[in-house]
Amino acid sequence: MTDWHRSNIVLLAGAGLLIGCAGVRHSPSGQADFRIESRQGALHLIPPSLPGGVAAGPIPFSQIIATQYGFNSREQYVDLSQDMRLSILRMTGPASTDSSYYGIDGAGRRGYRMRSLSPESDAFSRHAKYVRLFYQTKFNKSPGQPIRPALFLWSDSSERLKARTAEARDNPDLPCDEHDCRSFPGKTTVSPEVRIVVNQKPRYVLLGSSVRDVLRTDKVAESTDIRVSRRYRNRMVPVTWEQKAHILALPLVAGDEMAWQ
Repeated sequence: MTDWHRSNIVLLAGAGLLIGCAGVRHSPSGQADFRIESRQGALHLIPPSLPGGVAAGPIPFSQIIATQYGFNSREQYVDLSQDMRLSILRMTGPASTDSSYYGIDGAGRRGYRMRSLSPESDAFSRHAKYVRLFYQTKFNKSPGQPIRPALFLWSDSSERLKARTAEARDNPDLPCDEHDCRSFPGKTTVSPEVRIVVNQKPRYVLLGSSVRDVLRTDKVAESTDIRVSRRYRNRMVPVTWEQKAHILALPLVAGDEMAWQ
């Protein structure tokens, strides 16, 4: 994975469907919304109260992706879950590329289903409770250093996944026999994406994308009135904030909804 992709992942602070209007102070009237607060110079997302009115703990923006997706920048992996996909870009020539996708869907007690979304790619379908993507760290072989391709691991056992993670971390030549591992060798970039809804239309964005990133992609002014919501206990809950800059910095997670007019 390129440095650009990794930097975007680190920025992912986690989002939910946010609600707000430009130029208007958004003060939460209770504990039923997600709300954004600045504490000691850092932005935090505060979930709605827990059952019984118990206050939920604040989550720093910098920890949202790590908390929800197990992102580990040191060991260079991220856990995959429902409403995510892998975007695979292969260099097929000096100036040509080929794209394909793998979807991650919920599968009830079986955990998640991984499947190919591109007809031209190899047929692939697996079920597992745990799925983890290891980022590619080298495109070019250095003396004494083998190329480690991007790969993803899956298992129904958390202990087995932990053991295979250690093997992948320590052995760039880790073999994949398709039993619990699939690799993407060569000059290939594999990027995790999350499914969100923008103006009632689903789309995938790179994991770590913020509200601001979506507005920029759609060439929408940051001053535009926006509404953002996030799923909480099987329902969509609005996100509130006091300063527009705070909501713009919110990292998005799967299931988030954004809208504007």
